[in-house]
Amino acid sequence: MKTISFLQILVIIFFLFLKINSVFCEDNEQKPVNKERNYSFSFGASVGLISGLAQEYVYVSNQKDNLLSELLWDLKPVFYLGLNIDFCRSDLLEKTGFFSSLSFKAGIPYDSGVIENRDWMNNSNRNELTHFSSHTNKTKEYFQTDVVIGVSIPVLKSFYLIPFISGSWMHFSFSGRNGNGNYIWYDPPEVSYQGQEVIRYKQDWLLIAAGLSIGTNILSPFAINISFQISPFTYCIARDDHLSVWIPEFKYNNITYPAGWTNPRTYYDYTSFGLFIEPKANISLTWKSLKFSLEYSYRFIDRTIGASFKDEGNGIVKNDFAGAGISFMDFKFLFSIKI
Repeated sequence: MKTISFLQILVIIFFLFLKINSVFCEDNEQKPVNKERNYSFSFGASVGLISGLAQEYVYVSNQKDNLLSELLWDLKPVFYLGLNIDFCRSDLLEKTGFFSSLSFKAGIPYDSGVIENRDWMNNSNRNELTHFSSHTNKTKEYFQTDVVIGVSIPVLKSFYLIPFISGSWMHFSFSGRNGNGNYIWYDPPEVSYQGQEVIRYKQDWLLIAAGLSIGTNILSPFAINISFQISPFTYCIARDDHLSVWIPEFKYNNITYPAGWTNPRTYYDYTSFGLFIEPKANISLTWKSLKFSLEYSYRFIDRTIGASFKDEGNGIVKNDFAGAGISFMDFKFLFSIKI
C-alpha cells in the first residue's frame, strides 16, 4: 500500500491554503491600480527557540494518577528556523474580512538537556521509587506546522478581534545516551551506561483548537497582538525504543545474572484527550511593506491516555495504558514582507 510522505502532506496543505485564499483575491483584481488592495499576502522567515519538556507516561490502569513509569525529555533549548505565509485584509481595521496563516518550523539537532526515567514497580508500595536513570538527551528532530483560519472584525477605531480555528502538527524525535541508572532491587544498584545509546523516543501530535486574537495599532507604527486558544481534541502517536545495552554482572532475588547485552524492546502508544492551551503575545514594527516582530507563546498539553503495545522480538502484544504530554515556551523573531 502506497503511503503519503511528509513532503507530500506539506504540498497538499500549501495548495489547499492557496486555493481557499484565492477566493478572496478576486476583489484585489477588480481594484483600480491607484487604489489599495482589499487583501494581501505576507511572506516571512523566522528564527527562534523553544524551551520546555516532553513527557511520556505508563499507567498501572486506565487512570492518569496511577503511574508505573514517567520519562521526562528536556527541550532546553531547541533552536529552529521557520517560514510563514499570512493572507488577510491589507488593513484589518477597515472592515470585517477573512484571515488565514500557515507556518512551518524546523529544529536544529543538538543536545537539549537530559532524559530522566522513573519507575514505581513495587505493587505493595506504589510510592516507592524502584528504578531511576538519567542520560544526555539529544533532540534529533523537531518539526511543527500550524494552520489558522478566522475572521478579522474591527472594533472601535484602533482595535480588532479575530475568532479563529487552528490545526497543528508537531513531531519530536529524541535520543538518550551515556548516563547512569540506580535500581534498588539490584546488587549493586548502580549501572553505568557511558559510551552507549540507551533509549529513543518519538512523538507526533495532531491538534485542533479554537481561539481568539485581539490586536491594536494604537501605538502606530507599532502593533500589539495577544491571543489564546484551547481544546481537548489532542492526539499523540508515540514510539519508545529501549535499545540493547551492555550491563555488568548483578544479583537480583539472590540470583546472579552475568554481564551481557539486554534484550531490546519497542513500545507503541496511541493516546488522546489531553487539554491543550496556548497563550501568545506579539509586538511588531511596520515600515512600508516590511514588518519586524517579536513573539512569545507558551504551548501546554496535559497528560493524554490511551492504548499501548510492545514488541520484544516475538510480535506486538497489548501492554499497559500509556500517555504523553508536552509544555514549552517559544521565543521568535520574525521578518516579513507584504505583497
